[in-house]
Amino acid sequence: MVRLLPRSTRVRVALFAALAAALVLGLGSYWFVNALRDGLENSARARASDKVDALLALLNAGVAPADVPQRYAKGGGYMISAEVANRCSTGLEKQFPESEPVQVYGPDCVIVLPFGLAGQQYSGAPTADGRHYVAAAEQLDPVGLDTVDTAQRPAVGRGARAALLVGGVAWLAVRRSLRAVGAIRAEVDGVRAGDLGRRVPVPDSGDEITELAVTMNAMLARLDQSVRRQSQFTADAPKPLHYISRLDARRSQPQPIRPQGCAVSGASQRRGQPHRRPRHHPGRQRRVHRRRRSVGGHDCAGRQRRLRTLVAAAGRS
Repeated sequence: MVRLLPRSTRVRVALFAALAAALVLGLGSYWFVNALRDGLENSARARASDKVDALLALLNAGVAPADVPQRYAKGGGYMISAEVANRCSTGLEKQFPESEPVQVYGPDCVIVLPFGLAGQQYSGAPTADGRHYVAAAEQLDPVGLDTVDTAQRPAVGRGARAALLVGGVAWLAVRRSLRAVGAIRAEVDGVRAGDLGRRVPVPDSGDEITELAVTMNAMLARLDQSVRRQSQFTADAPKPLHYISRLDARRSQPQPIRPQGCAVSGASQRRGQPHRRPRHHPGRQRRVHRRRRSVGGHDCAGRQRRLRTLVAAAGRS
């Protein structure tokens, strides 16, 4: 399996911190720029709406559309037409030079420049009698546009530099934190069976690394105490441990069940002793046979079988 992430914890943390910083800064810059542009557009639409209200007040007071430019001296950027249209001069033969801001195409079509430019924000409303429609346009604030352009152009470069700075700070912080872990690892690596009295250094940071060091010291103390008790027990034992083990093993062997009065066979008596080759003594075999008959040895086998049967029946019940 291909490993994509580096093995070093410091590098991984620094990488994730840089990516997170780049993502946050990128989204923040995008939101900031859009918020500035939305504010500029809303401000332009508000000014256009105020202009429409002023022009409607003149028209509703009885001022003719051709006389409105002389009565409204706050600038151009509006159109008065008989109906809602993109531009009432479309299709008319009369033309005006671009240097003339007031263009009167008829009693119901008056355009005062600048109007119809790209980037303008519009607002419109009809008169009270519904004979005319007023549309006003306002451009975005140039100072605000310069601010938006200034914030948008170097956003990528500033975000990359800030992400690298955050990654470097995270790398240094993790390196300082893991320095205590390296000291703990080096101390534990030097602990041997005969040197369990060593303890790892406990940092004074009070974080999880401190808890790890305290836990490691407690574990080493328990191991040291256990080894000391085992060594003391071995030193104070009155007999060799292997002799005790053999004696316990012999005591743990089950003994066969024999009825009372049955003689123990020679094989049972010699069990556990070195094997010896039996010798043929006819006179001795006759004496042993007479001794077994005197104690009822011929019936021992049957009595043993009956006793085992009774024990098995008692165990089943």
